[in-house]
Amino acid sequence: MTSLNIKNEETVRLVRELSKRTGQSMTGAITLAVKAQLEQPNPKAELAKWLDEVTRETAVLMKDGPTSTELIDALYDPETGLPI
Repeated sequence: MTSLNIKNEETVRLVRELSKRTGQSMTGAITLAVKAQLEQPNPKAELAKWLDEVTRETAVLMKDGPTSTELIDALYDPETGLPI
């Protein structure tokens, strides 16, 4: 069995309060709180999903122009890296 040793006084106080409100043990209260938090949407995952959608929608609009590599090749000398 693994253990969890909480040394933060505020966290212990909050767990005790949640335990009293729910009528569960402190372990049960922690489990309840962690499960509730994990059920919430993940902001980073939501942002990644949104960025993927935007990329898919705008990729079609950008296929008629030069690529970024082509633009860089046109602007900079490949041997010196200086602007042409």
